[in-house]
Amino acid sequence: MLLSRSSSRGVRHNWVFTVGLILMMTFCCICCYYIGTVVRSLLVVNNRSGSVTQIPFNNAAEVPEDSNSRERIIRDLKFALISAHNGKGYDVMASLGSETKARYAELYGYAFFSDSDMLTDKMSFNQKSASRIQAFRRHWEYFDWLIWLDSDILITNANISLNSIILRHAPPGSGVHVILSKDWNGRQVNPAVTFVRTSAEGLAFVERWDKEILEARNHDDLLAIRDGMERKRVPELKYVKWVPQREINPYAHLTLTHPPFDKSGPEHNKQHALWQEGDFLVHIVNCLRQWHLIDAPCCNGIAAWYYSHFMNTLRDVQLEQLAFMRESNLKAHDRLRIIDEYRSSETHSTKIYGPTNWTLAFSTTLNLHNSLAL
Repeated sequence: MLLSRSSSRGVRHNWVFTVGLILMMTFCCICCYYIGTVVRSLLVVNNRSGSVTQIPFNNAAEVPEDSNSRERIIRDLKFALISAHNGKGYDVMASLGSETKARYAELYGYAFFSDSDMLTDKMSFNQKSASRIQAFRRHWEYFDWLIWLDSDILITNANISLNSIILRHAPPGSGVHVILSKDWNGRQVNPAVTFVRTSAEGLAFVERWDKEILEARNHDDLLAIRDGMERKRVPELKYVKWVPQREINPYAHLTLTHPPFDKSGPEHNKQHALWQEGDFLVHIVNCLRQWHLIDAPCCNGIAAWYYSHFMNTLRDVQLEQLAFMRESNLKAHDRLRIIDEYRSSETHSTKIYGPTNWTLAFSTTLNLHNSLAL
């Protein structure tokens, strides 16, 4: 009798112990799941498509010293190109510029946004120019680097990646969060091309820039930096790296035969860096500022020349991709995608025309865009 009672008690104790152990393990699993979720949310950021990427290192102490690690970090960064335009005079040049930016972004897996919805006809030139601050804020949380490009800028070399520019000028641990250039032999900033890292330091620069724009004469974003931030020597400038103009903002080397874009114009002054073969992009600065007073198709023809130059470099890159495919085991759908991109580029790209054939280059490119629109 005593034995049966003790054995029944043992069974009961074992059953209670087993249930308690299961409940404890369940509770621990739930806790680990929620802790992991919180930690994961701190390490990744979501973009609009739902993909995730690791937040880049901001502090030098966190960055591995191994150069291969640096390159790997930069390779995984997320970039977005941003532009906008408003005004019928800029429609053709902005369309050409947007296509080079979009095709370039597609080639490297970057994002490209044409945020023209921010602009209205009632806005002044300076108000439109300063809208880049609003554009930065619009896309801030989704990318590691934002690159603003004015509407009269065209990519001209598909071989140069944004990753290579960042590796050269703002590698992890460098303390560089903004990249700008100056014209007039380094005397005056031109923010037509602005690289901003979406870090706390980059945000501090953008916020200070916005504040100075409100105080600047005519709310000019250029003067906000030159006469505001630089003259006051604000601390946010320590995050900026000033790179040579030719690297990120060279002006067009082509000219017209009449003002304001002839050889005597300030845009072609020898103190500016003018575009050369192999440069990443070109800024056709001020060519259309007086579009209603001059022959606008001439400026658009200049843009068409640079556009066709870009298309040729894009085709060269795609040919390299085709050669790479022959030596690798890419999946069938990847091979077909690259072949289709190459054929599209080959069909729709235009021949490089000489400096005297602006009208021909313009008409050819305009016909190209009309055919693409159809």
